[in-house]
This record gives sequence, C-alpha cells and structure tokens, in this order.
Amino acid sequence: KTLLQGLAGHRLAKQQAIIPAGYPPIDISIRQVKDLNTTEKVITYAPTPLIGKKEWEPYASAKSHGPQIIDALARAFPDYEIVFKPFPNEEKSIVEAIRQSGEKFPNFSIDLSGGSHTELYNRSALMISDFSSTAFTFGFSQLKPVLFFSHNEEALPDKILRSPYCESRELLGGI
Repeated sequence: KTLLQGLAGHRLAKQQAIIPAGYPPIDISIRQVKDLNTTEKVITYAPTPLIGKKEWEPYASAKSHGPQIIDALARAFPDYEIVFKPFPNEEKSIVEAIRQSGEKFPNFSIDLSGGSHTELYNRSALMISDFSSTAFTFGFSQLKPVLFFSHNEEALPDKILRSPYCESRELLGGI
C-alpha cells in the first residue's frame, strides 16, 4: 500500500508490478513454529540493541531501564520465567547490569541463543520490547502479544513517531 501511494502520479506507476515477497525473518519463524499452543509461563524481554546505535539511547530501554524492568517483572510474576534476550553482540556492560539485576531471582534467565529464537518464542506467552524489530517477528510469527516499553514516547522525533513501525505497534499489543 505504501509503495503504491508513493508511486501514485508518477509515470512509472503504470509500469510497476507488485510482487508479494514477505519478510524473511517472519516467514522463517512462521515455518518453524511447530505448535502455537506450546506457550508456557514465560515472559521475554528483548530490547533494542544499542551496539553502534548511540542515537537510540534516549528511546531504547536496555541501558536506562533494563535492570528495573527485569526486577519488576520477576517480582510481579514469580510463577513466570522471566527471560532476558539480548542482541548477540550487545554492549557487555548493558548485559551485565541486567544479568546482575535478575540473578537474585530464581525465575530469571538469559537466552544467549542469538538469532536462534524459535524455541524461546514458542514457549513465551508475552514479549516486552521497545523498538526492536524482533517484537514484530515474535508477534506476527507467534500470534502472541507484545508490550512496547516506550519511556520517552513524547520525545520521539516526529519522523520516527510517524514511521510505519511506530504507527503499527498497537496492532501487536500495547505501548
């Protein structure tokens, strides 16, 4: 739809063929989902990676709120496993701070499987993220809800706030 709107009124619009191609990370996840009813009492926290994205620090949650998020989840949901799923090469100091916050809880774990997230996502009942694209991969492939933690929503630049990503978050869950 966005492509067609962007091409409207241009000479090339009549010459274009739109071929549905999908989105490989979601397509692969959908194929790998064995049973959508495998949900366990698991809440996964998968924040936006900050490695090489200094400009996202004011909006992403891992560095500013990650330890508190894990602490609050582990306390509020003692019957659930609370899993921190960092990006494979996330800043070590961020991963360590979140690990230290969670290690005092018996229901906390870290998933360091990298891109191999199918098993964890199959087990998870809910994902909490901020702006990570894995939130969409989880929500669309698993048909399970996502909670978007956006502690600085009012400060998001208009260009980001009006992007298809931000405008589509409420289709998957809450902000």
